[in-house]
Order: sequence, then C-alpha cells, then structure tokens
Amino acid sequence: MRELVYPTLDLFLYDLKEALNTTDEASRINQEIFIKKLPQTVAIIDSDRESEYLELLPQKTEDFKTDKVEGYYYPVRLNDVYGLQIDCSVNNQTEPQPVECFSWLKSEIESRLNEQPITLGQAWLLSGWLPKDSPQNPKDVAQDCYQAFCKDGSWQRDYQGEGTFLGGTIFYLRQPNYAFRDLADSNHHLQLENRPILIAIYPHSESAKRAAEFYPDWMGLFCYYTKINWAYAQSRLIKKNIFDYYKRIERDRQTITLPNHKPIGYEFTESKLSLDKIQYDIKQYSSDVLGLAFQKQIIDINFTNYQTRLEMIRQRLDADSQLDFLNKFSDLVAPKYIVQIDKDSENMQLGFKLLEDDINAVRSRIELTKAERDRSFQEFVAIVGAGVAGASFAPADKNCQPIFSKTAVICKVPVLFSLLVFAIVAGLTWLIRIQWKRSP
Repeated sequence: MRELVYPTLDLFLYDLKEALNTTDEASRINQEIFIKKLPQTVAIIDSDRESEYLELLPQKTEDFKTDKVEGYYYPVRLNDVYGLQIDCSVNNQTEPQPVECFSWLKSEIESRLNEQPITLGQAWLLSGWLPKDSPQNPKDVAQDCYQAFCKDGSWQRDYQGEGTFLGGTIFYLRQPNYAFRDLADSNHHLQLENRPILIAIYPHSESAKRAAEFYPDWMGLFCYYTKINWAYAQSRLIKKNIFDYYKRIERDRQTITLPNHKPIGYEFTESKLSLDKIQYDIKQYSSDVLGLAFQKQIIDINFTNYQTRLEMIRQRLDADSQLDFLNKFSDLVAPKYIVQIDKDSENMQLGFKLLEDDINAVRSRIELTKAERDRSFQEFVAIVGAGVAGASFAPADKNCQPIFSKTAVICKVPVLFSLLVFAIVAGLTWLIRIQWKRSP
C-alpha cells in the first residue's frame, strides 16, 4: 500500500461574475451561486472596481477542522470571475496515510459546495510528501493517487507530462470531455474540452510548505486555463446554433420557392410569413457569426495571460524546477482551438453570403408578386369604378324606355338596367385597357 504524509487536496473553482451583456439581475444571481458555496457565516467583501486579483475576506481564509480533516476556503475575484480555493488535508502531519484517502477528501470538498453548480470550470491539485527514507517511486505513488481520486480515470489516457517543482515531482493530467450546466439554459450542458489535474509528490515537508506559497499563482493560472476552455466550449455551442439556423432558413426558403419557379400567387401570404421568419433567423445567424469571433478574442487574451502567468511562476522557481509540461495546454490552444474557430468563422461567413444571395432572390420575387397583385387590384378598382360611374350617369327612369319598350321587364326593375349598364361600361373599359397595354 503506497502512502503519503499529510495528503492534501485542493479544488480551484471558478464562477462567472459578469459578462459583456450581463444584466444586474444576472450578476446578482451569479454572485448568489458563488456565495452559497461558502459557509453561511461567511460574508465576502466585494466592490465594483476592476481588480486583477482581489481577496474577498478580511482574514483571507475561512478555516475549518474536524476529527479527520482540516482546511480552509479562500475566495477571490479575478476581474470578471470569482475564484474559490477549497483546501482539505488529513488532520495528521506526522503519520503516513494511504493514498486512497484522496477519495474521501474529494467527497469532503464536494459536500462543502452545498450542491451549487460550478459555472465556469475547475482544477484539482493533489499533493503530499513521501515518508522519510521511503523507497516508493513518485510516479507509482501518483498513479495510485489518481486512481483513488478518479475511479473512472485512465492514467494512460489522461497523462500529459511531468516535471520538477521545488525538489518534488509534479504530474499533469487532463480529463477530457466533461459536462457543465449552462446557466442560460438549465436543460443544456456544455461539453468542456478538458479539466486539469496536478499531482505533486514532494520529498519532505519543507518542500511542500514552500509549494503552498504558490497557491495564488495556481489560482490565476487555472483561471486563464478555465476561461480559455469555457470560451472554446461556447464556440462549439454557437457553431451548433448556427447550423440549426442554417437548416431552418433553408427549410423555410424551400417552402417559398415553387418547383417550377413561377411567380407566387395565392401562396403569397404564407410566403411572406416564411420570409419574415427567415429574416429573424438570418439576424440570429449573423449575430452568432460575430459571437464566434468574440469567443476567439477571449481565447487570445486569456492565452496571453496564461503564458505570462506561467512565466512569472517560472521566474520564482529555482533552477532545478521545470514546468515545460504545462506547455501541453499551449500546444492545444494555438493549433486546435484558435485554428478551429478561424475555420468555423470562415465557413459560416461563406454560408451566410450564400444564404443572403438566395434570400435576396426570393425577396425580389415576392416583391415582384406583390407589385403585380397591387397592379391587378388597381385594374379591378378602375374597371369597377368605370362601371359604377356609367350606371350612375345613366339612370333607368330616363334611359331605359328610349332603348327598350315601356313594358319591358328590365324597365320595370330599374336595378336590372343599372346592372346592364354597369356590365357594358366595365366590359368596354376592360377591353380598352387591354388594347392600350398591347399597343407599342
């Protein structure tokens, strides 16, 4: 059985405070979700001013201790994101503990979240030091730690690399494709690309104590990691939405276009309604194409911050420490995330241009049909008007008897004579307008 002294588990979690289009009510709800992860007796002190790193408790941490564990809460705000470190250790700094304890340390931390969702992302850090004169291999110990911590994990699949850190060995693992609840739609779960897990095995307590001084650095580094991950997940969701809009637009367009491509007649009203739906979907499509570009900007900014923070950590370390394995994430961001969003944006913009051309053609046909209908209606009004005018200028009581006999039925029923005059005048007017249209 492999053992560590003072095994410690740290969860770094992140919640969105506000975004570009966040309402005051949404920001209040975001803050509530974050605060509910803390003990009820804890009140954070936040402000509206922008701050790259703001500690939210006057005493920095809120400690807790039981017979089995000890630890603390450490809440901060990093610009538009809330961060929380929950540190939990076995309450014994002298006797070696079996690494299986990471399983119930994880349960202890998760129980302290009060069933509140983690809205942006999370990272885990497992650590401890080897017993004195222990023959255990750090990598073997790390593998057992990971197996205890993540029952369905696979070291061969998730292992990304390792390095040295303050005399100890640190291992980097990445759990792929895990779901987070999207607060904008409680029925939808975002599939995030990965979440980081670090396992640090130190040679002695002095090394572990020095490593604890770097917790704020990990808090910042994981924040940038999480925001990059989140932005990429958002871009996948936006891409799916764009595809859905494209399918709806194409479906509605086909209901407008007749198989023989003749002008639309009695279906004009239905076609106009379909065009209005298409116009709305095109507006949403265009907005989401811009949203893809916005997510890329978020990735670009946080990728730069991630690299800067990583370099700051390196500068504080001794010459023997080596964290090049963390460049694995950099290698994922540049060639995959950014390139993928660029390709998606290019394809979606091309798709938008094709849709726009098709819809403009349909709109022209509908406008032409509307104009033809308006002209036909005007023709009808003119013909009817001429007939009515003719009937009014030739009243039956004065004009019927000179044409028909006094005893004729048509003269006895004046309305019949008026209808006859109406029909003759309207017919002559229609013939004249037809001949006028045909004349060169």
